[in-house]
Amino acid sequence: MPQSTGSLQADSTVREGGTIQIRVRDEVKEVLVSIPGRDRVRIPATRGRAEFQVPPGVVGGTIIFLSDGQYPTPSGAAVHVVGGGPP
Repeated sequence: MPQSTGSLQADSTVREGGTIQIRVRDEVKEVLVSIPGRDRVRIPATRGRAEFQVPPGVVGGTIIFLSDGQYPTPSGAAVHVVGGGPP
């Protein structure tokens, strides 16, 4: 189920190794992705969309934080990683 906070919208869960589909306002040029214990990543947003592939080693139960970094009122979301199940 999508969650929306201001200019940023993303599904609330993603599978291990899956892709997070992020929707933002057209004027947003990048999305900041933060995973606890890893470096923050900036991903480009084009025509109101951005995608982030969950890296290997990010296991179920991890929360990934997203932000549009817009000043003065940034929007954000939290995406829960769920177990991928059998291959």
